[in-house]
Amino acid sequence: MALLAGSVNVSADGSAQKSGLAEAIYDEFVNNYTADMGSPLPAGADGKPIKNGYAIQATHLAVAIVNYITANAQVSTSVETEILVSACTTGGVIAGINGTANGTGSGQIS
Repeated sequence: MALLAGSVNVSADGSAQKSGLAEAIYDEFVNNYTADMGSPLPAGADGKPIKNGYAIQATHLAVAIVNYITANAQVSTSVETEILVSACTTGGVIAGINGTANGTGSGQIS
C-alpha cells in the first residue's frame, strides 16, 4: 500500500473532498472540534471557515509527514528458506542435499 499525502478541499457549501493521509488528519480535527470547543462544528456553509482552516493544515501536515517518512524510513528484511538440491546422472537421482539460503536487503520507500 502506498503512503499518499492526499489533500482536502472545502466547497462553498461546507462539504469536503478528501483523500490520503490528509483525509485522516482532517477527520481527526473535525471529530475533535466538539471536545475542544464545547460545541458542535457549524453545519454547511457556516462551518466553511473552520473547515477550510482544518483542510489547509491537514494537507500541509500530511505532505510534511509523507516527505519525512519517505526521506528517513529504513526498511530491512531477512529471508530464510530450505532448498532441496538434487544431483542427477543418467541412472537417476543419486543425492539429495538440503541447505539453507539466507538473504537480507534494504531500500528506500518510494
